[in-house]
Amino acid sequence: MFKRLLPILACAACDAVWIDEPANLGGDYTFVTVNAENGCEVDRWVESERSAPFPVHIEQDGRAVTALVADGTAFGSYLDLVFGSHTYRGRVTGDDVTLELIGVRAISQGACTYTYTSLGEGTLDGDGLIGELRLLAITNRSPECGALTDCASRQTFIALRAP
Repeated sequence: MFKRLLPILACAACDAVWIDEPANLGGDYTFVTVNAENGCEVDRWVESERSAPFPVHIEQDGRAVTALVADGTAFGSYLDLVFGSHTYRGRVTGDDVTLELIGVRAISQGACTYTYTSLGEGTLDGDGLIGELRLLAITNRSPECGALTDCASRQTFIALRAP
C-alpha cells in the first residue's frame, strides 16, 4: 500500500513547486495609471485621471524583483519628491507580483509627521501586467493627522512589456 502512495505524494509535491514557480517579469514596460479613490486627500489628485505613459524597467533575480520607474518622467519625479526614491522592490509568486516603495521623506503638518508607502500588486498575462497601487500614509498618530491616519489612496495600472 505505501509503495503505491509514494509516487502520488512525490507527484503532488512536484505540482506544488511547479505552480509556485515565478513568472519571468524582467524587461522594459510602458505603464499607465488611473487614479481611483483619494482616501489620503492627496493634493491635485483627480479621480479617473489617467497618467501619461511612462517607462519602467523590471529586473528579476529568482523571486526577487526591482521595478525602476524612469527618471525625468512625471511619475518618477513625483515618486522622488514624495518618497525620496523611484525604485520599488518586491517578490514574484507564480504570475503575481507584489511591490513596495517605502518613503523616506518626512512631511509635516503642524504636529502631524508622516511618510508615504506605496504597495503594488499585479498579475502578468503574457506581456501585459495589470494591477493596483495603494498609497498609504504612515503617521506619528498625532490627532492633527486627521484623515491621514489609516488612509489609503488607490490607482489601477496597466503595463505592456516591450518585445
